[in-house]
Amino acid sequence: MVFFYSTGTGGSQFWKGLHKVKHLFKWGATFKIGDGKLCRFWEDCWVLEVPLKILYTDLYRLVRNPNCFVNECWVDHTWWVDFKRSLSVYDHERWLGLLHTLNDCALTDNKADCVQWALDKKKQFTTKSLYRFLTDRGICSRVAGFIWKSRVPLKIKFFSLAVT
Repeated sequence: MVFFYSTGTGGSQFWKGLHKVKHLFKWGATFKIGDGKLCRFWEDCWVLEVPLKILYTDLYRLVRNPNCFVNECWVDHTWWVDFKRSLSVYDHERWLGLLHTLNDCALTDNKADCVQWALDKKKQFTTKSLYRFLTDRGICSRVAGFIWKSRVPLKIKFFSLAVT
């Protein structure tokens, strides 16, 4: 997990290449929360299928520390977030909605957070599942299967797939 919070400066071409595509991993990574020390409250998928910063953009803009971890927002067995200013009536209603969403979530001290891969049935990362998501948004294309199996030159296959 340290890799995802590191910078891509320095190192080999391979290391720099990994850093160029590490954002793709976040598209399929979901957290099963344990102690909340590895998962970012606003940035990662852990409660719903999308990060909270997308669903609650209005509250995210008001947060003092947008990169905080889940365990930093769990204070004395209740959810707490440090905002830059007092919340308006609308923002307070949105906060109550977020608290309702978090109602069934609680941290456990004796268990670490676990990353699962949402793009595969086994919940484990595979390059095949990521590639399928990037090319077909996770849906297997029957036409693409026929094109790849056809007996035509490779450049024709690529051209045919680009057109479909």
